[in-house]
Amino acid sequence: MTLTDLVPGAAQAKLIGIGLLAVALFAGGWAANGWRLNNRIADMKTAQAQQDAANAHQNALALSKAMTDAYGQAQRDDALRASQVHAVTTIQAATATAKTEIRYVKVPSACDHLGPDWVRHVNAAADRVRTLAANAPGAASGGHGPASPAGAAP
Repeated sequence: MTLTDLVPGAAQAKLIGIGLLAVALFAGGWAANGWRLNNRIADMKTAQAQQDAANAHQNALALSKAMTDAYGQAQRDDALRASQVHAVTTIQAATATAKTEIRYVKVPSACDHLGPDWVRHVNAAADRVRTLAANAPGAASGGHGPASPAGAAP
């Protein structure tokens, strides 16, 4: 005995039709689910591609800003170096000038606080001493020893 013997012919055809319909619905559901899954995967890939594009755009903006900042920093560094060179040159010139001026600086003496009247008085006294020394006996012989009397031979 087989299964076909238990089910009459008309019912058999109906069962086969229901079975084929069930298989067709299952296959259709399977296909529809596959299409939905493929669409979800495609949507996810599209979203990921859009996110990657947005990230790449943000990275490009950040890189552009970093390059602009680096260029600006390089400009400032060049200006700073030029300023430093100018400052060093100015300092060297000022140092050379100061060294030259230091050579000609008047060293203060003990008499500087006495004033010009006192200096004139001291200079006048020094002139009198020189005059007296020039007129003193022995000045004709250069100031060494007594002067020889006029007409006397040594």
